Amino acid sequence: MNNTNIKSSPLGLIPLMIFLMIYFLSGLIYKDFSIMPLLIAMMIAFLIFLAFTPKEKKSETINSFCKGAGHPTIMMMVTIYLLSGAFSASISAIHGSDLIALNSMRYLPGYLLLPGMFIIGLVLSFSMGSSMGAATALMPVALSIVAHSDVSAPLACGVVVSGVIAGDNLSFISDTSVAAAAVTGTTIKMKFKESICMFLAPAMITFIILCCITVQCTVSQSADIPMINLIPIITVIILSIKGTSVIPVLAIGTCLSFLIGFIENLFTIAEFLAAIHAGVMNLEEMALIAVVAGGLIGLAQDNGGIEWICNKISSSSSSSKQSALSIAFTTILLDIVTANNTMAIITCGPIASKICEEQNFSKTKAASILGYFSTITNVVVPYAGHLMAVSGLSSITPISVIPYVFYDVIGFITGFLWLILEPEKILLFIKTRRNNND
Repeated sequence: MNNTNIKSSPLGLIPLMIFLMIYFLSGLIYKDFSIMPLLIAMMIAFLIFLAFTPKEKKSETINSFCKGAGHPTIMMMVTIYLLSGAFSASISAIHGSDLIALNSMRYLPGYLLLPGMFIIGLVLSFSMGSSMGAATALMPVALSIVAHSDVSAPLACGVVVSGVIAGDNLSFISDTSVAAAAVTGTTIKMKFKESICMFLAPAMITFIILCCITVQCTVSQSADIPMINLIPIITVIILSIKGTSVIPVLAIGTCLSFLIGFIENLFTIAEFLAAIHAGVMNLEEMALIAVVAGGLIGLAQDNGGIEWICNKISSSSSSSKQSALSIAFTTILLDIVTANNTMAIITCGPIASKICEEQNFSKTKAASILGYFSTITNVVVPYAGHLMAVSGLSSITPISVIPYVFYDVIGFITGFLWLILEPEKILLFIKTRRNNND
């Protein structure tokens, strides 16, 4: 969606502003955000924008929309959604997720079930370098816990997303970390050390909150399911940690589920195909939303909307604190506009580098801000990848998950406090005073 020689203009944001107004006004008026489906709101926004486009530019507008909708990043997201649905359905068909969930509920105390899921998501995402892949691997287990306890689907989804986003932000191999370090000219190791400071507070608070939520389970005995049925999940985790792409990993996991289930006579070929078809259809709407959202983003990009945001915010940096806040706000706005954290980092990267050069701002801190705020923003945007994936798998609305994504909601508060209070300067001052006294 990148295009050079684009004139910046706030008018480029009109399609996205129309969409946001339609969606949020409908929710506020009816006091129910599920009244207006995301897909319909996006289509109406595009049609309104097209209707007011001059006749001679209508063809160009349609081309921009289609180019954005068919962008490789969008098509990869669509493929991952569909394969996630197939994998989740295949795991359910062989009861692999039930095996983990039922035994966890059998042997773990209720107050450790949700914190455990948060930590597992964090470790998986950190090791795999893919928050989407980690969420896909963990969601079948989360849904089994929902089915056999009083945990609500939005809460389970929120815990999964919180964990995988926390891990993704720290991971050495995630596309977020790699992009943030690359565009600012620092190292991933230095970025990791800086990010720890921002990560600890929201992670610890989230863990404490989850410990306070007691889960009532409805199972009294462990699952009578062969341990061999865990092979697909374990394989998916191992391959992901080794760095294998998410798409072939999900395909391999689905095929292994079929082989195990067929050998154990759990289903016929026709029944398995019907099961994974149903799983794919569960995420069909989310895939279409991703396509249409890509189209609106393409319009914003080609009409100079994103360039305008970058230019406006970058011009307001005159001190270290303002520089940090400018990078953070630019990243957040671009993440909302693009619904893709990596794309937001790459787009904001030149602005962050310019601020670092002109204001003598730390490149390592800039990389940490880019990575941190792009990840936590991405999962409170209802039309972004993570929320659409987990909500699609659990048949709920993306916006219903947002209140339970504790890590990210808390992360906004602690993140901005970190930028405003600048605790690293306080620590440096204390360290300097100690050295002088010695």
